[in-house]
Amino acid sequence: MSKPPKVLILVDDGYHELELFYPWYRFLEEGYECDIASSQIKPVNGKRGKTVTPSISYNDVNIDDYCILVIPGGHAPEIIRLDEKALYIVREFFRLDKLVACICHGGQILVSARVLKDRKGTCYVSIKDDLIAAGMEYIDEPVVVDRNFISSRQPSDLPFFVKEIMKNHIKNII
Repeated sequence: MSKPPKVLILVDDGYHELELFYPWYRFLEEGYECDIASSQIKPVNGKRGKTVTPSISYNDVNIDDYCILVIPGGHAPEIIRLDEKALYIVREFFRLDKLVACICHGGQILVSARVLKDRKGTCYVSIKDDLIAAGMEYIDEPVVVDRNFISSRQPSDLPFFVKEIMKNHIKNII
């Protein structure tokens, strides 16, 4: 019997609850295993006060175990982008052409990881200039797919975002 696919989700204090829980629960419904990763295994507080405890630290992530990386927004990307191990994880997912899904302010991490050159994507409007300066072609759409990179602008785009993640992951394993 084959192991279920695994998803890695990056969080830290200030994560956007909808952007974490919506995809996380959809993956669980579809039989995926999910790990919530942070710099430490200690409770982190969401933007609206919901607390979640990561299941794994960045130092313990084995990238080979995962097929999808999800980067929620909120204020957490401002913290995560300063963690070199988190940036390494992001770079490796891109280097290995594994699926990377990023929403809202999550793009700040991609800027710091230097993975946006010659990519197409979208993000929350307030950070679009940063992503453009990092080499990304900004497209103002609910979801943009560019090879192994899926991006969305904001929480109202979540249905489109998660649908594309599922569709693209299934396409890549068939």
